[in-house]
Amino acid sequence: SLFEDNAEFGFGMLTATNQRRIKLMEDMEAVMALGVSDDLAGKFNAWMETYNDAIANKSACDAIKAVIADAAAKEKDGAKKALLDNIAKNTDCLVKKSVWAFGGDGWAYDIGYGGLDHVLAMGQNINVVVLDTELYSNTTATFTLRKSQWAQTKINTSKL
Repeated sequence: SLFEDNAEFGFGMLTATNQRRIKLMEDMEAVMALGVSDDLAGKFNAWMETYNDAIANKSACDAIKAVIADAAAKEKDGAKKALLDNIAKNTDCLVKKSVWAFGGDGWAYDIGYGGLDHVLAMGQNINVVVLDTELYSNTTATFTLRKSQWAQTKINTSKL
């Protein structure tokens, strides 16, 4: 079923986003080691100091976004320019993202349980929403194992 992989897909998106942010940090550290203005170094350092706090990090992100394209355009040194260009191209990754995985109870408790269990065991900052749909919505209303045998679900089967 295409609904079995919500947790793994969400975890993949989280991992990709985190890796892109790590690359931004590495590029900032590398370009500072090569030498940039004190003002730009201060903006990069402020971003790195608030890296894991999305709210506190917002002003540092805005400060970098306001100057990075101009700094990259004016840079003459090839190595520094390449690093600054990469930072400028990836400003969408400056702000820490909130990643969410949504799914029904069939996905979370029956079909895709192994995937959900794996993702939660990783201890990463991912949000999961499990909706009680009471039945497998994509398998002609098969009841989930979690549903009580005495519960009733009303479904319009004329369209199935």
